[in-house]
Amino acid sequence: MSNARVYARNLAANWIGHGASMIVLFFLSPFVIHTLGNVQYGIWSLLSVLTGYMGILDLGVRASTGRHVTLYIGKEDHKSVDETIRTSLAFFSAFGILIVAVGVALGWIFPSAFSSVPVEYHALVRLLLPILAMNMWLTALRSVLSSVLIAHDRFDLSNAVDLIMLAIQTAGTVLVLNAGLGLLGLTLIVVGCNVLGVIITWMLARRVYRRLKVWPFVFSKPRM
Repeated sequence: MSNARVYARNLAANWIGHGASMIVLFFLSPFVIHTLGNVQYGIWSLLSVLTGYMGILDLGVRASTGRHVTLYIGKEDHKSVDETIRTSLAFFSAFGILIVAVGVALGWIFPSAFSSVPVEYHALVRLLLPILAMNMWLTALRSVLSSVLIAHDRFDLSNAVDLIMLAIQTAGTVLVLNAGLGLLGLTLIVVGCNVLGVIITWMLARRVYRRLKVWPFVFSKPRM
């Protein structure tokens, strides 16, 4: 395939991905707000912000991983590609343990930090924060695997995974909220879609890059 066709394919995939996300956000947000109600939606927004800030704990490793995977694949230095990926996965495994611990800690201080949240939601928040923190870990793992697709100019495959997750998450959100499962159901849908995204991305990365290995982890100080 010519470079022009690759660029056009990748550009179209990015536009479709962004466009689909905007359309879903536009139509789904009013439904979520109306179904959850002001209090639960406010809690959900607060939980999303708190767990989103946990992303800074990756210290730029996701961006660095993508840069180095692309560099070493371009050089056909497969040993360095392997070490980069498995070292990043090792880092994010430790990162996952850390952010779940932070999620547990935030869950316990949440009632005193946000005293306006009704008491009946305190126990639920203590449960949901560690789960949503784990979701950040899953996102980090998926980004490492996606870097393999992007390094091979397969933005179409990377965006296809995002679209599959978006479709399932949208349908799942409607179903769980209509079933009255509220914040817990919404959390399980988000995390479940991310688990599926990790699995699909891993399968596609293996197909594009046959040399891909994710185990055992490499704790390499020079590579880190």
